Amino acid sequence: MRISMWIALAFGSFLLVGCRRGPTEALAVAASHGDLPEMDRLLAAGASGDIPAALIWAARSGQPAAIDYLVKRGGDPNETGGVNGWTVLMHAVHKDQPRSVAALLRDGANVNAQTSGGQTALIMAAGYGYTEIVRMLMMHNADPRLTTDSGENALDRAASGVTDIDRFTYGSCQVETVRVLRQFAPDLRPAKGDLKKCG
Repeated sequence: MRISMWIALAFGSFLLVGCRRGPTEALAVAASHGDLPEMDRLLAAGASGDIPAALIWAARSGQPAAIDYLVKRGGDPNETGGVNGWTVLMHAVHKDQPRSVAALLRDGANVNAQTSGGQTALIMAAGYGYTEIVRMLMMHNADPRLTTDSGENALDRAASGVTDIDRFTYGSCQVETVRVLRQFAPDLRPAKGDLKKCG
């Protein structure tokens, strides 16, 4: 009984700490809602160190005006963050936010930036089957021949899909995405697999 009481107290304390809103969270919340007046207020109050997290949340929430606003105030469109070390652009791709992708590309995001495992925004978008985003990235000179550390390029991922719990496409070909990749790079071939699943 005593052990379970301590566990309950520890869990309750964890929840309380997790619910507190510091400056980083406040600016991120404002950015995720595109609330520019609130962002102005928070930055005037000294929240400029919180811009990186806010930029990521603006990207994930599809708030291009907030992205532009934060970049103009010193935000780095090539910032990395989160457990995967993704760039802001990758966070936008992960949440299927083409308006965020467009804003970040306009604001100077490196379309070919890679994570420590070799992931790129294009490889990610191709695996999810986000064809509109794939087209946008290719129009901004994304390199479809870059590979992950496991040797897969964008065409491999489009053909095989991904196991991401937020967008599980594994085992199915993203047919339209493959078509767009081949349209922009006619000589592109899978680096590791094949296109048999794509018919």
